[in-house]
Amino acid sequence: ELALTHSTTAGINIAVMGLDWQPGDRLITAKAEHPAELNPAAVLKQRRGVEVVTTDIGLPGVDPLAALVAALGEGGARAVLLSHVCWTTGLVMPVRDLADAAHRAGAVLIIDSAQGAGEVPVDVKALEVDAYACSGQKWLCGPSGTGALYIRPDRMEDFRLTFAGYGAGKAARDLSTFDMTPDAVRFEAITLHGPSLDALRVGLEWLQGDEVGLPWAHDRIAALGRRCHEALSGLPGVTTLAPADEIAGLVGFTVAGMEPEQVTVALEDKGFFIRHVEFPAANRISTGFYNTEDEIDAVAAAIGELARA
Repeated sequence: ELALTHSTTAGINIAVMGLDWQPGDRLITAKAEHPAELNPAAVLKQRRGVEVVTTDIGLPGVDPLAALVAALGEGGARAVLLSHVCWTTGLVMPVRDLADAAHRAGAVLIIDSAQGAGEVPVDVKALEVDAYACSGQKWLCGPSGTGALYIRPDRMEDFRLTFAGYGAGKAARDLSTFDMTPDAVRFEAITLHGPSLDALRVGLEWLQGDEVGLPWAHDRIAALGRRCHEALSGLPGVTTLAPADEIAGLVGFTVAGMEPEQVTVALEDKGFFIRHVEFPAANRISTGFYNTEDEIDAVAAAIGELARA
């Protein structure tokens, strides 16, 4: 059920490109999605004649389930491609509800979990997702160049091979037969870096062990996210993007009179490292379980100084 990959982007491409797309099929995604979704969608549109529907899912004030149901109601959807946690706004999506809606319409649900796995609790079986891609770095504390793709067992044959490597199966010398590897290992077409996988394993064991523990990490991330959100929400000239009860560890905000890039640079000069995003144009703070309350308070105070300047 699990293939090791080099990144979330690699896993998304394996899943999206593996479906048997026909001209006129519809792919539902969202304007706020990461390029890992939008770029493959653009390729499908150009190469396969797929109709790509970009919804407002993930944007503040938008009910994700209602928006998806409305898009599915137009018919013809083969797949839905969304993120577990929107990388720009920090909104956590109701993945199980989205999966149920997609399945009722005959579509598969493909989820980008680069900002989900490690940040929020994940049970791919309970979520009923058809494909779920994540990265080893970010919230899982692994190295870059690592990741994984989960394929729901009863959907395995829906996702065809785009690349076929040594582990894909065994082809007869005259190609009269091709016995495909029965599990998700078939998708591991490109050589993985052994030392990086070892580092990922050590990181995951640490996260799941007594020293950290994923349930504690999830609670800690969300608590610091709420603390950060509360601090920013009380600052004149600072606007948070999403309600505190709809996010976990990603806090999006804007500072009146400043471009997001200016905010990023100004905070870096003060010793704080955050990032800015293009759509919606904003800044984003990530609250890791290893951050302290003092660090959260300090970055909020620094943002307050920028807003008053």
